[in-house]
Amino acid sequence: MRLLKRTLKVLATFGYILVLALYSAVRGVCYRMTRRTRLPADLDQAVRRLREDGFAILEDYCPPAQVERIARVVEAHMREEMGDYDHTNKVSYYRCPLSEQVWDGGVYRLFGVHALDPAILQFRRDPVLKGIIEQAFHTVVTCQVTMAQENLPQGAETRGFHLDMYAPLEFKAFLFLTDVTEDRHGPYTILKGSHRWHRRRLLNYLVRGLGGRDPVSTVDNLSAEELAAQVKFKVSKGSVVLSIQQAIHRGWPHTEGKRLAVVNYYYEKIRPGSPDFEEHNRLGYRYPATPAQH
Repeated sequence: MRLLKRTLKVLATFGYILVLALYSAVRGVCYRMTRRTRLPADLDQAVRRLREDGFAILEDYCPPAQVERIARVVEAHMREEMGDYDHTNKVSYYRCPLSEQVWDGGVYRLFGVHALDPAILQFRRDPVLKGIIEQAFHTVVTCQVTMAQENLPQGAETRGFHLDMYAPLEFKAFLFLTDVTEDRHGPYTILKGSHRWHRRRLLNYLVRGLGGRDPVSTVDNLSAEELAAQVKFKVSKGSVVLSIQQAIHRGWPHTEGKRLAVVNYYYEKIRPGSPDFEEHNRLGYRYPATPAQH
């Protein structure tokens, strides 16, 4: 009975993934016919790279002085000795990795970081980043989460190759606040063009889902040819990397120094008229009044 229930659940979810993918494709055709995001011509290459390769790099996106300012704000609110806490602004909240965490035991996250500084809010609302995504994939997206992420070379191992979700489309914009120039810094790594490996991803879901292998988003048994598409993002602070999270990716094992970035999470709107994310409805706020330390 348990096997039957799991099989039915996996097949139902598989059907839902197919429906969402078809809906997105059809809406993309309509989008191209009825509207088009207007961007400067010098961004055409970024649009093309994101669409074809699954990523685009915007170097020198943020000037050095602004990078340092943002980094100071982030670091002031990401002190390990604080433990988990929520800010009184009712938007920002800090989460340390759990002691029993299997993957990413050295990853610390400050959600809602845009509520702490105008420059970060500007990054969250940047119409150029949103426009590149929408023009590349002929869709409409909304930024639902902006967080600061600090990676330290400690704790459990870094998660291997995976995708964040099968459907709907998800994207991230990483604004790096530290230099990531060598493997030891744990560069973000993507298999170039893997967001277009549709059959590979769907088969991966079925094999892992029907086999009861958790999580279903992990992609293993990659061939030498598939691994040859690997691209590690070695960038200077102030650069932005845009990526589609249906591409197979991972954080490279981080062995030295600190990697700090602000990350926007963009999600495809299933219904174009649906409202944007409302911060007071977000999940994760645990303390009702003042910040608590643990």
